[in-house]
Amino acid sequence: MDAPAGYFAGIPESAKELPVVPLSLSNLVVFALLALLVAIPLTIILALLGIKRSIRHSRFWRYGLPGCVIFVLLQVMLLFGHRDIEQAYNDAVAQHYTHHLSSPKVYDDLHFPAGSTVVQSTWEPHDVIGGTLPVETVLFGLPIRGEFSIGVKSHDDPTRYVSEGVLTRPTAIHGLPCAAAKFTQGFDTSSEKETVECTLAADHVVGELALPAGTDATFEFSTYRIGEVEILGDAPRDWSALGVQCAKGVFSYRGDLGCTPAMAQRVAGYPLGVGRDLSVYREHNGDVSVGDGMLGEDIEIAGVHIPAGSTIDAIYDGRGISAARLRAHDMDDNEYVRFELPKGARLEVAGAVLEGDSITLSVYGKSIRAFIVKDSGTDHTSMRDGELDLASRTWQWKSVDD
Repeated sequence: MDAPAGYFAGIPESAKELPVVPLSLSNLVVFALLALLVAIPLTIILALLGIKRSIRHSRFWRYGLPGCVIFVLLQVMLLFGHRDIEQAYNDAVAQHYTHHLSSPKVYDDLHFPAGSTVVQSTWEPHDVIGGTLPVETVLFGLPIRGEFSIGVKSHDDPTRYVSEGVLTRPTAIHGLPCAAAKFTQGFDTSSEKETVECTLAADHVVGELALPAGTDATFEFSTYRIGEVEILGDAPRDWSALGVQCAKGVFSYRGDLGCTPAMAQRVAGYPLGVGRDLSVYREHNGDVSVGDGMLGEDIEIAGVHIPAGSTIDAIYDGRGISAARLRAHDMDDNEYVRFELPKGARLEVAGAVLEGDSITLSVYGKSIRAFIVKDSGTDHTSMRDGELDLASRTWQWKSVDD
């Protein structure tokens, strides 16, 4: 059974899915199954008793058997139609706790103007959980209008707040200058995070990022580690952070900044090009390291020419390796910078020709390891793993079967 026409008009989506009291699908199904478990054997026994003529002509049998059959049929109909029955019950309960106000009214110490739709929870104590507002109304310190939802922080902390709505003017939420637009916020006590999603009304610094006005972003603030924040956003124009020029569009920040480069630029001494997203990380000593990117021009390392278009990963075990450290071979034995060459690249290094469908070079302090994959076009793929000793300039190779 559907809700009455126009019943859900003006009610936010989050408020349409109301909890139900006390009837539930499982209760209906269990009741019908138990009733059938009792009624079917009873009906069969009563029918068999009718074999005896004296019982068959009794008033009890003539009225009792049809009654049992009707009862069984009703339980079967209930079993197969429980969804429609429950939906009708849900709609009736939701309608009872939805109020379309013709005059101002107060619910839960919140003042709602005439024309508002107020939706209460179906559970005691029937708190307001959402609705719509025809004009600007301040709820929990936020000026909002239109559809809204109200949440509770947790079972342990019953603090209530507007979890979703439309701001009517720029307002600070968790210190963010949110614009007059739609916003959401929430609390996840299991992960100890507070989430805010809104459009910034002004330029704003969050952590190490100076975000431009108009940025649409989701901010996850740690309630355990004060100052720690993760961001996934969409910038309206080119901007810069951590010494990187980022193009407008999608970016992320989770300790490291990921964005699309706005131009060819040099980061940690590496010439990075456009055409591939880059990732940079600020180390404890203040240096910026490249976690992912693409070379914008050829570079030479230990006499090896690494071509433009190669991807680079210059962070090992959380520590960045700058181009200066790499060229000076100032690295621990296990540290390396990984380059993945463009498809079809061909290199001659110390008398060996490196070519294949995939070539990965890992540059260590004292050696360079090469991993080459070549697809022969058949079911067999050849793989070679070699290591160049930089002191002797000699290779050691081994083949790896697929």
